[in-house]
Amino acid sequence: MIIAHGNDNNNNNEQMLISASEVFKELGLPESTLGSVIKNWRKCEFLTLETVAKKVGISKQLLSSYERDERVPSIERMMALSVALDVDPVIFLHFRIQDEIRACGYRLKGIEIEPLDPPSIENKAS
Repeated sequence: MIIAHGNDNNNNNEQMLISASEVFKELGLPESTLGSVIKNWRKCEFLTLETVAKKVGISKQLLSSYERDERVPSIERMMALSVALDVDPVIFLHFRIQDEIRACGYRLKGIEIEPLDPPSIENKAS
């Protein structure tokens, strides 16, 4: 979850919890993967592959393979990437879990998990 600060009509500061998926949807971005989120965040920070890879202690080829979703970073590498990109690690964890759930034929729906293609129900006579 991302904490957004805003003002209500009474000029009181309030905090709203917004899921990372909602942020990307509001920005008009397609359903994102962990790799695309890493790449977009890096580009938003105007950082090169080489700069981020050096901060994380990996090759730029490995970082590029993460961004293309060819490989999945370990939890330790995701934590290092979150530090290098100044991102809340929960965002990366969200997308990693989402990618794994999607690979099983499901998707995240709020806090629920539902099938991407609901299985057909066969009536069997007993």
